[in-house]
Amino acid sequence: MTEPAFRDPNTAWVADYQGLSADAARQRAADDGRPVRIVHPGDMVTMDYVPSRLNICLDDDGGLDRLTAG
Repeated sequence: MTEPAFRDPNTAWVADYQGLSADAARQRAADDGRPVRIVHPGDMVTMDYVPSRLNICLDDDGGLDRLTAG
């Protein structure tokens, strides 16, 4: 039997952003009052963890790679 995936209640909100484009996710985060960090490939990012922040990680072509909290 497989254990269900753990969902951190502090970051479960990210699931609501899945399926959005990078621009739509950024706009929704702004509407929701969430801080946003755009991360391009090779960018150096700080290790500070902000559970309410949406990280929009882009691919080499500038398209959406993934969305994460922190």
